[in-house]
Amino acid sequence: MNTRRKEYEEIYDYSNYGFLFYYNKRISKSIPISKEDMRKISIGKGNGDKIFVVCKPCDIFMDFKSGPGDLEGQWVCPCCGARMRERTAYTQLDRENEEFMNNIESDNDFDEFYD
Repeated sequence: MNTRRKEYEEIYDYSNYGFLFYYNKRISKSIPISKEDMRKISIGKGNGDKIFVVCKPCDIFMDFKSGPGDLEGQWVCPCCGARMRERTAYTQLDRENEEFMNNIESDNDFDEFYD
């Protein structure tokens, strides 16, 4: 199992939600989606970690095609053929997690002034 994927599983409980991204040559920030909302999305649109991508110009969920190894899959728009690598979604989640952790750390820096 990929080390990064194992870290996510240990930190986050994926059983009740997934992530949605919009793609138009660049990926959007993630949008958490509930288990109920995921049930409304057609099978074959998300990867094993419940990540889904919408082609923004076509306003349609992209199809997920798995690859030969971890994070080597891709989403493909059934209308325009746009492609987004699976690794791109995880890179974006890493950026968002790092930003979140930095914000927490900077908030904690002010704690010393309130002691």
